[in-house]
Amino acid sequence: MYEVVYPIGKVILDIKGLAPLIPDLNGKTICGSGHSFEGDEAADAIMDLLKKQYPEIKFIPNTEFPDEVSTDNEIAAFQRVLQKEGCDAVLSGIGA
Repeated sequence: MYEVVYPIGKVILDIKGLAPLIPDLNGKTICGSGHSFEGDEAADAIMDLLKKQYPEIKFIPNTEFPDEVSTDNEIAAFQRVLQKEGCDAVLSGIGA
């Protein structure tokens, strides 16, 4: 008989509802976040495509945001930039 222990542990999430969809990105501000490998190139390509479809879109690059967002102070700094820039949506999790 073998005893098995799940190595990841118990996951506890405080799941909240999703934000409503944005029906039209024209006039909206999209903020880039994350500093992944080749993320800048991926974000540029995505924003180029979005600008063709939504010419009035505004993009705030990830360089305006903290490199890390894990501590309470870093999270607060990230939130301050979101508010300052008036971000309607965030482009995140891109790159290799």
